[in-house]
Amino acid sequence: MKHFSVPLVGAALLATALANSSLVDTERGGVGLALTLKRLQTTATVLHIAAHPDDEDGPLLTLLARRDGVRTVLFTMNRGEGGANAISSEVGERLGLLRTLELVQAARFYAAEPRFNRLIDYGFSKRVEEALQKWGGEEAFLRDLVRVIRQERPQVIVARFRDHPEDGGGHATAHLVGLAARRAFRLAADDEIFPDQIEQGLRPWQAQKLYLHSRRPDSPFAVDRWHVRVDAGEHDPLLGRSYFEIARLGLNHERTQNMAQRAPRSGSFPIYYERIDSALDLPDGPEEGFFQAIDTTLPGLAASLDGEAPDWLSSGLRRLAAVIEESARTFQPRRPQALVARLAEGLKTTRELLDRISREMPRQDAEIHFRLVHKERQLETALRQALGLDWEWKVMSGRRQPERGPFQAFPTFLQAVAGQEFKVAFRLANPSSQRVAVNSVGLDLPSGWTSELLGQPPGDVGPGQVVTAEFRVRVAQDAAPTRPYWLRGSPDENVYTLRRQEWAGRPLPPYPAHGFVSLDVAGAEFEGRDAVRVTQYDPRQGPAYPPLTVVPRLSVGFAGSSSVLPRGTRRHSLTARIRSASQDPLSGRLRLTMPAGWTSRPAEAAFALDRPGEEKELVFQLEIPGAALEGDYAVSAQAASDGRLFREEFTTVTAPGLGRFNYFQPARHTLKLIQLKLPEKLRVGYVEGTGDSVADVLTRLGVKVEMFDSQALAAGDLSALDAIVLGVRAYAVRPDLIAHNSRLLDYVAQGGTLLVQYQTPEFDRNFGPYPYRMTSSPQEVSEESAPVRILQPSHPVFRTPNPITPADFEGWVQERGSKFLTSWDEAYAPLLESHDHGQPPQRGGLLIARYGRGHYIYCAYAFYRQMPEGVPGAVRLFINLLALGSESR
Repeated sequence: MKHFSVPLVGAALLATALANSSLVDTERGGVGLALTLKRLQTTATVLHIAAHPDDEDGPLLTLLARRDGVRTVLFTMNRGEGGANAISSEVGERLGLLRTLELVQAARFYAAEPRFNRLIDYGFSKRVEEALQKWGGEEAFLRDLVRVIRQERPQVIVARFRDHPEDGGGHATAHLVGLAARRAFRLAADDEIFPDQIEQGLRPWQAQKLYLHSRRPDSPFAVDRWHVRVDAGEHDPLLGRSYFEIARLGLNHERTQNMAQRAPRSGSFPIYYERIDSALDLPDGPEEGFFQAIDTTLPGLAASLDGEAPDWLSSGLRRLAAVIEESARTFQPRRPQALVARLAEGLKTTRELLDRISREMPRQDAEIHFRLVHKERQLETALRQALGLDWEWKVMSGRRQPERGPFQAFPTFLQAVAGQEFKVAFRLANPSSQRVAVNSVGLDLPSGWTSELLGQPPGDVGPGQVVTAEFRVRVAQDAAPTRPYWLRGSPDENVYTLRRQEWAGRPLPPYPAHGFVSLDVAGAEFEGRDAVRVTQYDPRQGPAYPPLTVVPRLSVGFAGSSSVLPRGTRRHSLTARIRSASQDPLSGRLRLTMPAGWTSRPAEAAFALDRPGEEKELVFQLEIPGAALEGDYAVSAQAASDGRLFREEFTTVTAPGLGRFNYFQPARHTLKLIQLKLPEKLRVGYVEGTGDSVADVLTRLGVKVEMFDSQALAAGDLSALDAIVLGVRAYAVRPDLIAHNSRLLDYVAQGGTLLVQYQTPEFDRNFGPYPYRMTSSPQEVSEESAPVRILQPSHPVFRTPNPITPADFEGWVQERGSKFLTSWDEAYAPLLESHDHGQPPQRGGLLIARYGRGHYIYCAYAFYRQMPEGVPGAVRLFINLLALGSESR
């Protein structure tokens, strides 16, 4: 494929130092226009398939998009719900939403368009058979991949992983990426496959080539056979970095998976791909690029027709190509406005072709029409970049801007509610030397919303001028909340149900409110659009402008999604939470719905909330029948306010440097009654790591838990504690823990119990009382039903206060454990043995050592997943581990 370029006159001035967070600003101005001109010169599209967020081949995507102008689409098999979380406590669907936001931000650096499958990541899996069983077979795995191929119509498909069990660290999803790519490459062209997609207007599509990853410097798996080699370490003088460096800056945003530790570096970074299938008759051997033998020029579109193209089409495509090539040839980064007339001519030519194709070739226009629509959008983008136009629609704060300090960003409300009224300010700045006509400006709002222009509509905007407008907006009384369009009915479901089928594949649903402005320059009309945004201010990070979303006026939930109680408990205190999102005061009453025979005091509780964001807790004393059996019992909450009922809780999922989106869950709390004995007056210290809810579970059980901050670690009195628990990955994120690790060992020597939950390889520095090894690639036992053998049945851990048998390892969720130790000093006693199919027996998951008068425990078994789910056997075993301290003391 030809590498399209533009002259680099003045590039050194434009390639100013690009900070990590500002690289995406290269989509603006002269540098942005240079990149758009590359895209305009080719019709090439690549579909890249990855397993989870952070698995993508970012360096390849960045090179193709930013060097060659290729339109790149990144399709990810799931949202990573089953992964670890190195930065916060989100797990499950909330983690999947957070990883979606991470990938969206990373993809901006790659210049790729992200798409997603509806499969749910149920955790690390090594067996393809298990993955297919969890996801309901091959059809569910292939359906959305075939859909995205038919939607995006790539000439080339590139899969990040092969169909080899060792690729992707042995992860079954990575293995399936290669298998799915092979199958979908041909199936997408078969009109008998998924006919419902054909009925919805998606035409079959046969990509021309399929490539699978072969090897690259950071890959643990490689094959010698390859057809395409690219060097992502190539330096781009316009951007001031190599494509590998740019990609690593993007990957750094995927921090939940600890990817920020991968520093960008300059130097060669070769990537190899093997051609596995092709619809073309090609000789074997190395290729110059992925698009060798594929015509990706605009005139080449005419050849996609079954018959001979009419003269007007061929000549029109040649004329459009000539305008674009002339624009690229004469482009000067410091004089982008000089291209406005040519770009306007190209836009008018494109629209004339689209109009005539629709009128005269309605049954033959699929391929040409599809590619030209993308050219139309790219030309509109190029016109904005050439003129330097800047437009925005922002919710107004209601505060007057002072005469001095006009750049102050006043915070606004962050989320609208049904029936709310507010103002939106439109602003259009024209820094160019050309006059731009404003034909119309307005708001695109959901059904039931209203908007009113206040004052006169803005007129033309002259050189160096700014025009503004204000709108009054009222949200519909029945406005739907802005929520994920994918829905999981129960934890047993591993494929999402879609609320709106037409949104399939999108990272997120559309935001509810958008502004639009119709402009005219050099005789070409084009439209600008953006989401209506709010203003958020954080003194540590500065202002941010996330899109406006809609939420219910009242969030209703509980302090935790479940509680584990010993069977026979007659009374339990349950806390409900309510939070206002309304700008007006709210009041009402909240009541619980409980199992038959259960009662609460009070029967219902009154509440009043005076301001947005205000939260209150309402405490109910539950009376539990003595005859209640072991099992799960659901309690739900319902709040009534101003004639409306509220039955769900919403939380905002976000992280620094990312966008934000709301996660919704029913106002439901599950009480899990299990056969359980608790030591009396058990006191536990907890050193939180990257976030887990084990401490919350213990607290709701009645255990007195003290959370340790840095001061407590350094100088707190440890002598009264029966046990100290280290949270997951604590050694990776708590330097104070490393600094005061010796105090914890002294505590053990004096009779305490230290329980270290699963850690990552940062722990491989002998923090225990005796030597051990984890290695950089520790073992996982990923199958939650993997057999577990008790090695020392007479050990106190399996006897008191709760007898532990093999039955206690039934019903575990997602996995047995992660980061098993590989070797250890003989002072450590392994207590359990487990393994996946085909894996050697693993004994490094639960190790106990006597040290002085106390006990040191390393536990890789996934209690941080089992405890919140109330898995009875896991809760009993965890309590027994903590009880070692109380028994010895």
